[in-house]
Amino acid sequence: MNNAALLPQLCSALAIAFLSASTLTPPSRAEGGSTNTTNATFFCGTSNGVPATMARTPRGEIPMILWNSPTIVQSGDTQKQCEDVSNRLQSYYNNGTFKYITTRRMNGQTVACVAQQNNDEATCSGDPLFALNIPPQSKPADALQGIFRIRMASAGVINETFAPVYISLDKLLQGEYPPTGSNTRRSPSRNNPQ
Repeated sequence: MNNAALLPQLCSALAIAFLSASTLTPPSRAEGGSTNTTNATFFCGTSNGVPATMARTPRGEIPMILWNSPTIVQSGDTQKQCEDVSNRLQSYYNNGTFKYITTRRMNGQTVACVAQQNNDEATCSGDPLFALNIPPQSKPADALQGIFRIRMASAGVINETFAPVYISLDKLLQGEYPPTGSNTRRSPSRNNPQ
């Protein structure tokens, strides 16, 4: 067989190899600007009949915020509050400003908000998510961990009473925080997102 007869077969083989390789490449998140390692979509759904801000991830649907928590200041219509916060989380996620969930004092109230960094100088990105209904002597970090039903280890031997906590979105969605009530320090089962 001569080289001229092999050329169409070689071109076909290269085209198939190129197309196969391009379909194996994961889609880029560059279009949304997010650099989170977990691909997620946030929406308002229900968990055990309770309105909940949910995250749809490769691991499945994860209830993040249950809107019947007494720690969250209710602003009237719970369903609307759930939808508003879910939409804001999606917007912050898409533009890359949702890396952490933390608390701040704003207008005399403790609020939950998103941040890009996990340090005390980090400011909230955009509007707060919701206000916390906690007594003045309570720790905002404990309230936030309770809302997300996780435990976080203390950063040091002496834990400042009112130091903000930074909940990593990636760790939360990957199930890397121990759930409240857990006796272990290891990651929770990936089969139980709650």
